[in-house]
Amino acid sequence: MSGIRLQKPESSRAEIHLPASKSISNRLLIMQSLEKGVQIEYLSEANDTRVLQRGLKSVNSPNCPINLEDAGTAFRFLLARLAMENASFYLTGSLRLRQRPIKVLANALISLGAEIVYENAEGFLPLRIKGGKLFAPKLSVDAGCSSQFVTALMLIAPYLHKGLHLSLMNNTISLPYIKMTAALMEKAGASVQINDADILIEDQAYKPINIQVERDWSAASYFYLMVAFSGEQLSIFFKGLFIENSVQGDSGIVGLFRRFGVKTIFAEDGLIIEKDSSVKLLGFFEFDFSGMPDMAQTIAVLCAGLKVRARLSGLSTLVHKETNRLIALQIELSKFGVSSRIIENHTMEIGGEKPHYSGKQISTWQDHRMAMSFAPLALLGFELKMDEISVVKKSFPTFWQEAEKVGLSLFEE
Repeated sequence: MSGIRLQKPESSRAEIHLPASKSISNRLLIMQSLEKGVQIEYLSEANDTRVLQRGLKSVNSPNCPINLEDAGTAFRFLLARLAMENASFYLTGSLRLRQRPIKVLANALISLGAEIVYENAEGFLPLRIKGGKLFAPKLSVDAGCSSQFVTALMLIAPYLHKGLHLSLMNNTISLPYIKMTAALMEKAGASVQINDADILIEDQAYKPINIQVERDWSAASYFYLMVAFSGEQLSIFFKGLFIENSVQGDSGIVGLFRRFGVKTIFAEDGLIIEKDSSVKLLGFFEFDFSGMPDMAQTIAVLCAGLKVRARLSGLSTLVHKETNRLIALQIELSKFGVSSRIIENHTMEIGGEKPHYSGKQISTWQDHRMAMSFAPLALLGFELKMDEISVVKKSFPTFWQEAEKVGLSLFEE
């Protein structure tokens, strides 16, 4: 078991090296597999991206089983990509990945002409897929489950016979991620039109292009959290992080944290974040996270740490992530004496009590975002105990080294 304690940092200023966005990287890898001329600069080193890279190499080795570990994004994107190959592929993964539903995307690929056979439960890994020439003049897909299902289809659409007309059913969640996909595709010469619930993509192959992956805004959010919790003046510089022209919806944290007294100062080569003591803390905070669900844990811990009552909605996708993040949040917040309840439509209410650490071990639930969201609570003076700290490798392998720059140090018990 590992612990996290706060030590006096050498300086009140720190330069944090953020990882490349795995969301952007994984989309570009699929595009590159279709057009070798798509050159990627600053590719993510996250484990999810490495898993996808290995999986894409299997395109030329259909007889080898593909183990996708716990990489949900890699699983969904790769499944669509393999559906284009006239060969049979066997996919499996970790216990948690085998519990994450894929039926919506699988049914869409079947409608396009792929063959999918489940080994155990229908709609879940492990499965075997046989692809070939795909075609459908119009395809309806449930966009209320995961934007990644939509993105997976979009990425291969320029190579389908006559392209693809996607009709999105139900309330589309995580729309910024769909717009990210469209923006990256357009940079590579694809024709993408988004009209409300309709997406039209022409059969126009990607063109050779060099694309540099942005620094990851979701990774920056944990350091915004540290500034919010810091008792002394703390200034953090993110070199190479920009909001202008960013395709990442999570850049919306700039406005969110401004309401909690963290200001963002834009510089020519990046940005700086500092505490703004002139901002009066909110008594109650309400926000719909359907556009940026990966930030829900960060903001939930932010509200708990600052004694802010909150109502967080738009959390339906959290149930099917690396763990059931709603249940995980509720249990771990209770270890700090903070009450919460899950109500209708996947909404969480947080009580706003003064946090006090019970001393119980914090579980990461094998979820990288649980580890990185709860670690900043050490800045409130709590010496934390946490299991499975290595889960951060999924998206931010160097998180603990970077966190040490602001005084968070690990120790073993």
